[in-house]
Amino acid sequence: GYYLVKATDAAGDIVAAWSFNPFSPNDDGVADTTRLSIRLMGGTVGAESEVSVRIYDTVGRLIATPADGVLTAATAITIDWDGRDRNGRTVSIGPYVYEARVRRLDGSSPPLVANGLLAVAK
Repeated sequence: GYYLVKATDAAGDIVAAWSFNPFSPNDDGVADTTRLSIRLMGGTVGAESEVSVRIYDTVGRLIATPADGVLTAATAITIDWDGRDRNGRTVSIGPYVYEARVRRLDGSSPPLVANGLLAVAK
């Protein structure tokens, strides 16, 4: 199924949603990858931002970094994750915590953070 799970920071300046949650990176051609869509509100139009997305297990260990310091001037950003860990292995079935962090390089706001749960299924 298609589930849209949204996370918003307290100020409402960042909205993040996964295309598939849960998703199933088992190479069957159905929901093998998931895409995080990040939308930024406010701030200076055309100003650069640095985007990082990290995936953790439920005890806080870093599992994957689908984006690490990506520079963009866009206000709509997409980041794909194929369900693989930092060593290239497919992760286990279960819940993961994601954190999307955007730092505006013009200093117009503190870092914007959206986080929540992402599930990996069969």
